[in-house]
Amino acid sequence: MIISDSACSVYLGIDPKPHYEQQTYKGKVVLITGASQGIGEETALQYARSGATLALVARNANTLAGVEKRIKSEVPNAKVATFPADVSDVKAVEAAVAGTVKKFGKVDIAI
Repeated sequence: MIISDSACSVYLGIDPKPHYEQQTYKGKVVLITGASQGIGEETALQYARSGATLALVARNANTLAGVEKRIKSEVPNAKVATFPADVSDVKAVEAAVAGTVKKFGKVDIAI
């Protein structure tokens, strides 16, 4: 079955609205790399809408701050931490994971 409106069509099996309404990911901590733009940024926003706590990782601190601001403007109660890091640097990734665990106590999902 497909839900249609003038903007788009969505298959029921992938419709995100139930996740938003039920806060499916409340209590989950999601660490997202590449979160400063594109798919990473949109993934972060979708998880925030679904109740997740976010740890955002990307190379540019200013761009990450902009993503955090966008998320909090759409999901005011969102819990977000940013960690500027280049994922090709193992020590930087370890620091981002450690920072996430220190701030939120765990990592449930890593993207």
